[in-house]
Amino acid sequence: MTNLEIGILIDATLKILTSIILGGLIGFEREIKHHPAGFRTYILVCLGSTLLMFVSYYPWHSEISGVTAVLDVSRVAAAVVTGIGFLGAGAIFREGVTIKGLTTAAGLWVTAGVGILVGIGLFEIAIISTGAILITLSAFSQLEEWLSIPEERRLLQLRMSDPAGARQVIEDLFRRCGVGFEMEGFLHEGDEITLTYRMDLPRGFQRETLTRRMIEEEKILEMRWK
Repeated sequence: MTNLEIGILIDATLKILTSIILGGLIGFEREIKHHPAGFRTYILVCLGSTLLMFVSYYPWHSEISGVTAVLDVSRVAAAVVTGIGFLGAGAIFREGVTIKGLTTAAGLWVTAGVGILVGIGLFEIAIISTGAILITLSAFSQLEEWLSIPEERRLLQLRMSDPAGARQVIEDLFRRCGVGFEMEGFLHEGDEITLTYRMDLPRGFQRETLTRRMIEEEKILEMRWK
C-alpha cells in the first residue's frame, strides 16, 4: 500500500467517523422526541452523503486503461439532494387538516448537507452547521410554541350519549382534526353527559369542518359554539 493510499484511507476513516457523530447528534435529538426518522436514519443520511462526495472528490485512476477519472462534485451534490428529497417526501403525511413531517423532511435534507460538507473536508463548517441545526430543532421549537397564538378561541358545549366512552370519542375526533382543546366543564346526567371545551382553532382552520365531523358522530346529541 502506497503512502497515497494510506493517506486516502485515513482521510476516509476520519470523514466516516465524523459523519456518524454529526448525523448521530441530529438523529438523537429527533429520536428522544419520537419523530418518524430517528437516530439511525440521520446517521445513514449523513454517512451516505459523505461517501458519495468522498468518491467524487478524489481523482480515480484506472490501471487497465491508464485514464484518470475526475467526477463533477457539484453534480454529485445535486444528485444527493435530489435523492434525499424522495426520502423526505416519505416522512410527510396529513392528519386531519394538519400537515406533519415537514420538519423531519427538512431535517433529513439539511443533514445530507452536513454529510456533503464532511465529504469534501469542510469539517469546521460541518460542525458549526450541526450546532445550528440542533439549536433550530430544540431551542427554536420552544420559542415557536411560546409565540404560537391560535387565530380563534371558542367554547364548545356538547351533549352526548354513552357517558362511558363519550369523552374519548370526541377528543379523538379533535386530535384527528388537528385542533387544540382543554376541558372546561363536565356534567353527568343519567344516560347523557355534557362536556364543555375551550377550543384553540389554528390559523386557516374552518370551524365548519369540525362541525360537520361532529354531526356525523352518533353519540353527539347537541352541540353549541359560544
